[in-house]
Amino acid sequence: MKNRIFATVLGVSLALGSFALTAAEPEGRPAHREVSIPTTASAAWKILRQDGAALKQYLEKKTLTPMDLHEIHMLSYTLEVAVHRLRSEWEQIANDLEEMHKNSESGNAEKTRQHGQAFLDAVSRVKGCK
Repeated sequence: MKNRIFATVLGVSLALGSFALTAAEPEGRPAHREVSIPTTASAAWKILRQDGAALKQYLEKKTLTPMDLHEIHMLSYTLEVAVHRLRSEWEQIANDLEEMHKNSESGNAEKTRQHGQAFLDAVSRVKGCK
């Protein structure tokens, strides 16, 4: 169970990559935009829906103009922070699941209940955001 959870979290993390929200860029590269990380999973899902729809419209165009590419570049910042927020939510879910597993295995009913409820609450929160 522990290896399966770790592999899942690791796989998701590697697939998403790590996001640098601000960075110094070499000369000639466009400046990067600073954006705030959404404070809730619900806010992150809202960004993914709205900016994902905007991205889809650009990608459906036959030809992307330099302005289209700029707009896609700007969308990528908010999409990145939304994914980053959701990734942290899923990491917490995986941690609570692992703690529930270990505590149930060692016979600690109170910790099992605590982490089991935290797991269910977090899954419900993320699931309800769509």
